[in-house]
Amino acid sequence: MLNRRLIRIKIFQAIYAHLQSDNSSLQQSVNYLNKSLTGIESTFNALVSFPFDLAHYVELNQNPVDKYVTTEESDKQFKLFTNNVILRTLSLNEQVKSTIEKPSYNWFKDSDFLHLIFKKIISHDGFKEILAKDIESFEVQKEYLVWLNHFILEESEDFDLKMEEIEMHWEDEKYALQHSIKKLYQSIETEASINDLVIPVISKDLDDDLEFAKDLLRVCILNAKDYEALIASKTPGWDKERIAKPDIMLMFMALGEFLEFPNIPVKATLNEYLELAKMYSTPQSSKFLNGILDKLLKDLTAEKRILKKGRGLVG
Repeated sequence: MLNRRLIRIKIFQAIYAHLQSDNSSLQQSVNYLNKSLTGIESTFNALVSFPFDLAHYVELNQNPVDKYVTTEESDKQFKLFTNNVILRTLSLNEQVKSTIEKPSYNWFKDSDFLHLIFKKIISHDGFKEILAKDIESFEVQKEYLVWLNHFILEESEDFDLKMEEIEMHWEDEKYALQHSIKKLYQSIETEASINDLVIPVISKDLDDDLEFAKDLLRVCILNAKDYEALIASKTPGWDKERIAKPDIMLMFMALGEFLEFPNIPVKATLNEYLELAKMYSTPQSSKFLNGILDKLLKDLTAEKRILKKGRGLVG
């Protein structure tokens, strides 16, 4: 299952785009959401393939023998990039092979960027520390790959900017994808274990995730006027235009979950949308949403319009 916060972010973006547009139909917005969610797998594939394309680039363009500047350090650098037993064995793993061969971003065609990252890597103290070790050992080669992915995903501003060019919603997706990439390399314990390696799935049940996302999108759009009236009833002193649009969209989504999704606990819904308000709206939005949603929750519960299934789902 996709991270539910990431799904909600995608739904929020689709609702916002729909209600800001005068021409978007419900089906167009559903299609937009579907494309946005399924595109996460393509981004994941691009991240998995990066170390392979970087190694290929170094092998063809940074061989110290070709540059007539061979030193012990340059030779070790070259071998650490290009003679990694883990990458070589991973490339034979059927699932990994399938992943890196799927249509995705072709890093190797972006040689200027690979050159930039290569230069940043070899000048980094973390890389130099690894280079000082026995690079022939399996443990050090694994350490290099774990470090490389940490560097590109959590330290490199250049890589971050490149990913924003490739995927406009990278900022929303990257933390969930970072976790999956870390899980992939940290799960490698021995050379033999690589053959049985299983790529961490982005979603265990993508169909279920897509169904939830599309249902909540439809609920919010089709009931927008009703939800707007509910919010207005609890904000009599507020002009509608004075309430930040992201706040309205997030309250629509919370109301949709309260009223139409009996298996989602009320507290889970509240906590998620208060966190999203901190991310996407004004500094005071979380407190504002909490006050309005709490009032609505009490009224809707008293009217028996909120019916949750299972123990612990209400309150």
